[in-house]
Amino acid sequence: MTSLNQKIEQIPFLGSAKNIATLKSYSKILCYEVFNIYTSTFNSAVDFTKEIPLRKSFIIKIIPTPKIRSSIMKELNNNGILITDGKYIFNNNDTNKKIGGDGLEITPKPRPKHYKFHPDLIYNSPISFTYFEHFDSTDKKILYQKMKPNFDMITISHGVYNFIPKMVEEKLSNILIGDEITDPTVTILIDGKEIPASRDYWLNEAVRHNKALIKFNDNFYIDSVKSFIDRKRTDLIILHTYNVRKIQNKEWYCSRNKTNKRLDHNLTCIASELFEYVSLKGVKTVEIDLVNSQFAFLSNISNFPMDDNFIKAAQEGYLYELIMEELGLEGDEGRLAAKKYMMLANFGRERNHPKVLNKIFPILMQSITEFKQKNGYAAFSIMLQNAESSLMITTVLAMICAKRIPCLSIHDSIRVRPVDYDRTLELMQRIFDERDFKCKIKNK
Repeated sequence: MTSLNQKIEQIPFLGSAKNIATLKSYSKILCYEVFNIYTSTFNSAVDFTKEIPLRKSFIIKIIPTPKIRSSIMKELNNNGILITDGKYIFNNNDTNKKIGGDGLEITPKPRPKHYKFHPDLIYNSPISFTYFEHFDSTDKKILYQKMKPNFDMITISHGVYNFIPKMVEEKLSNILIGDEITDPTVTILIDGKEIPASRDYWLNEAVRHNKALIKFNDNFYIDSVKSFIDRKRTDLIILHTYNVRKIQNKEWYCSRNKTNKRLDHNLTCIASELFEYVSLKGVKTVEIDLVNSQFAFLSNISNFPMDDNFIKAAQEGYLYELIMEELGLEGDEGRLAAKKYMMLANFGRERNHPKVLNKIFPILMQSITEFKQKNGYAAFSIMLQNAESSLMITTVLAMICAKRIPCLSIHDSIRVRPVDYDRTLELMQRIFDERDFKCKIKNK
């Protein structure tokens, strides 16, 4: 943001004009990269009041010289730009001391220091962005070269800037407050630790602190309603405007995630509503997407025990409809609830698995529980994302690019121009058939 860079220009660094210019340049680059963490990692859950960990290795990569690095971190904090309390934070489940196998006390390894931008620079400053051409290392950031020709074809219309505030207000209208929240269990992040408790407990805590229990985008908060909405409005407008500005400025990045092997780039972190303003060679794109894709990939894993009714429903594309029928759910809200149940089974800890699914898919839920108990709860969703990326990126996207079809990959979907839709669909279906991968593709 422009406010950050203006504040950096006011830092009274000591030294020659050349050294001061170097210190300010490094400071801006560091803040630029930290800002990117907020806007690319948290996406719609972005919250600039939340502190984030910055590993020393991350800072060294940007500012390699120890003396310069020390001076910059000190001045950014002292001048109220990138601030920290300077404390190392221990892992959520650690106490100050642990007993090792030899009976000796062990001090647990701390997490990195946590930082955040000063709130005044985010919430009490005009929303504007400064583009620095010398930051543009686009060529170095496109690590998946097959996508580079497609980036050159992308444009995004200026009408998107008028749409973003309207979209944000629409999203904010979905906030649930107090008794509107029906989740029996609510988990709130306090001092870096997730604390699950009953909804009634948190409702009472909110009242006790003269605040409200708030649910937004499946996350829960205790805050004053007006303060939360005002802050979240700013968070979201900054997020979406900044991501659009990076596309317009051709500040591209593209790389395979080291953990789940997904292909991450500028288009994978923008809101789906904004694709209405994105063009490929001057033409709006259409999406080729798999129905209940994560579970279609799961149903094709032959050595993972699961129920026959799950396999059939996931591969034929009526998984959520089956759950709705079994549970007596109806309409859009019913489908959303069915999808949420499956997402909890996929991404949630074992204790949060919806018990209603045990009756519908007993073998599957037992297999998922045992897998998470053995490998850790996050390993299950990572396994599915690896399967997805192996097929959709390593094979499908690579083949489409080889055929010189202009395209954009958005994790488990592909966006192409309408004129290329049938050809791309035929190519994808042929690849699926060759690999005996069974799924249903959404209608155009």
